[in-house]
Amino acid sequence: MVAADARIVKFFARASSRLRARSDAPVTPSQPAVANGVPDTPVATGEPGQEPSQEPGQELVPQPDEELAEEPAEEPYEIVAVDPDAVTLDLANRLARLDRAELIGAGRDVASISGPALLAALRRHGIGIWVAGPGARALVHPVGWSVVSRRAEDAATDPDGAVERIAVLHGSVAAEHRASGLGRELLSRALARAADEGCTVVAATVWEASEAEEFLWRRGFGERGTPGTVRRLDLAATAERRRRITDDASSYGASYQVLRESEDVDGARIYRVRARHLINGAAAGSAELTVAEATPEHAADGDVRVEPEHRGNRLGILMLGDLLSWIQMDRPRVRVAQSSVPASATHVVAVLDRLGSRIAGVQVELRRRLH
Repeated sequence: MVAADARIVKFFARASSRLRARSDAPVTPSQPAVANGVPDTPVATGEPGQEPSQEPGQELVPQPDEELAEEPAEEPYEIVAVDPDAVTLDLANRLARLDRAELIGAGRDVASISGPALLAALRRHGIGIWVAGPGARALVHPVGWSVVSRRAEDAATDPDGAVERIAVLHGSVAAEHRASGLGRELLSRALARAADEGCTVVAATVWEASEAEEFLWRRGFGERGTPGTVRRLDLAATAERRRRITDDASSYGASYQVLRESEDVDGARIYRVRARHLINGAAAGSAELTVAEATPEHAADGDVRVEPEHRGNRLGILMLGDLLSWIQMDRPRVRVAQSSVPASATHVVAVLDRLGSRIAGVQVELRRRLH
């Protein structure tokens, strides 16, 4: 009964406020429509600032659209732990979209991991996954997530000769939910799991001068690895240049045969060309790019390898030029080829730059020691 009285009082307070606002509003010069000398709407009278007249005994009756509606309580955000083997493709797609939104928000026109590729990576290397979202709907409407995984090589040796186990950290939080504590809690859970698994170092690759770099730096990720560049090559803008340079390289690589092969893996197609020596049949090098179904405009994960004894024959240019031409014919929607290149791979940088690549950004690995 008390609650009902409170709602009635609240309604009349709101109704009175609306009436005062209407009476204080300026009068417009427009006149009501007249038919046969009689206005078709009643003309309001009274001085500005006065309450409208009301017939004795007349009650204020709320209109249907003025009925009070209960404000839905904001559902608190929770963090849910997910077993890597229990991750579904739907959830992987949602988490991949969070990553993609972060790249778009930062103005980076680069490829991001697809849902199927993420699902395979989580099941293959994941140690623990945490998803943040509104209560029981966290897995349906995630606003942030973190994962800690085993690095492929797992163990490494530090400068003192001790063996260390490296865990890889990754995650993101939607821009509108940052500075809310979700990121700190997601990170805390990932670090705790890595320590429980016996890992001694946690590493994370981030864009240089980004929010993620500052966030991790302030939370103990003080060791920096050697930066690497992400290079992108606009296929339409560089088509003529690539044709001329590849044709020129063909005369230098006349002693080699270039073979094409492809395979479908985790919702993506890997395009690969290999070079072998025509006389002794030795493998001389390879180049590959991946086109994911989820990001059909990008050919990513570019890699070019030339065996040291075969360098100097422009094989890198020959293989990559043939690879890009093949992808353009097979996947006409692809407009950008992308590759992450360590600073030490100077021969790869030279090949990409010769064909017209540009730097899209710099990535750096940050590390934090757990023990």
